[in-house]
Amino acid sequence: MNQNEILWKGTIIGEVMKIDIVTHCWAKEYPHFASALCYQLSSLLLPTTRFFDLQAVVCYEANDELAVGVVNYFSSKVKLKAIVYPNAVTLGRRSIGRNYAAKNSDADVVWFTDVDHVFAESCWSGLLTLSNKELADPSITMIYPKDIKIHRDHATGDKALENKSHKPFTAFVDKSEFIDKHYNRAIGGVQIVFGDFARRYGYLDGVEQFQIPAKKPFGDFRDDVAYRKFCEQHGKIIGVNLPGVFRLRHSTTTYQPPIT
Repeated sequence: MNQNEILWKGTIIGEVMKIDIVTHCWAKEYPHFASALCYQLSSLLLPTTRFFDLQAVVCYEANDELAVGVVNYFSSKVKLKAIVYPNAVTLGRRSIGRNYAAKNSDADVVWFTDVDHVFAESCWSGLLTLSNKELADPSITMIYPKDIKIHRDHATGDKALENKSHKPFTAFVDKSEFIDKHYNRAIGGVQIVFGDFARRYGYLDGVEQFQIPAKKPFGDFRDDVAYRKFCEQHGKIIGVNLPGVFRLRHSTTTYQPPIT
């Protein structure tokens, strides 16, 4: 092992850590998700160290003009892989896209996230500091950040996501608008697994109810609960200290009426 190689989870992975960030965007019905995707992809521009190879894997609907516009805008700015679906009900079963991305990833780390999560550079450098500490246990199947930052209220988040022009943009969130939030479990936006585990098992691969189109696009997120249970059955899930994760609040979601 030379001084430039990275030892991570007991394995030499080379001189660069490859990370896939798997996300979904349905802006055709919810335009503010296009703004969220702009913030998310903008945050991947920040890392300046040569130790990271970040790739955004974006799932979206073929005729979603806003999502297509954001992907085209960032395609020359970040490393990006598009997974395009013909309709909303297929896209809206999040585990379908996640399963495909997992089984076809060549990354060292696969982060299954939601479009309303944004990352600071400290998030990626934090992954490296976990190398011989929290990850020493070979039975660990998933990790997640125990503490993140979230918009202080829905109104603040809605304002940040407002984009009357509907044109893609590059911007990072205003950190002063965020407060602390603690996670006691790996919710769907912060499920981080190791590349070999992702390739071997996919994301609920072979579980029929989670690999068929949804009746209502993004109507529920039981897939991340099922996947969490799957990972627990195959090992351990642990919360880690991973600074620099931000969550954008928004009052309109796919699974509940607008918050007033």
